[in-house]
Amino acid sequence: MGLSADTGGEAEVQALYGQLVAPFWDFQAGLRYDRLYGPGPDRGRAFAVVGIQGLAPYLLEVDASLFISEDGDVSARLTGEYEMLLTQRLILQPKAEINLAAQRVENFGVGSGLNDIELGLRLRYEISRKFAPYVGINWQRKFFETADLAREEGESVGDFSALAGVRLLF
Repeated sequence: MGLSADTGGEAEVQALYGQLVAPFWDFQAGLRYDRLYGPGPDRGRAFAVVGIQGLAPYLLEVDASLFISEDGDVSARLTGEYEMLLTQRLILQPKAEINLAAQRVENFGVGSGLNDIELGLRLRYEISRKFAPYVGINWQRKFFETADLAREEGESVGDFSALAGVRLLF
């Protein structure tokens, strides 16, 4: 989710149902809704979602999702993350995410092919398993047609950000 006073922002919400299909692997199905805010008219679209989430060898957490929009546009996302225990309470978590699309959807700034790659690194301190503040850095880069569409709108194709937050488990 992103927000900027001069260029607008975006939001994504997913509601998924998961079913265990193999040890450490869940099949997921549900809905996703995207909303874009900005100087022009606000735009939103809904998707059907199917995917798989689980723990690959070497404790690599993997999430692969396929999205089909209400207009029949097909896209996919692959996410991988890994938790490295520096101490019993201090955890470093690298994360990578790749977004792909089968069709060009100019209203949402999406080109066909590879859309973007996001790389992140978070460092959290688990005060308890249920409460863990973290700090991190994030880098995102748009590619090919998606980058061209961003340039046409006067947007940047790369972004670097620092973040802080709290991880809550309940």
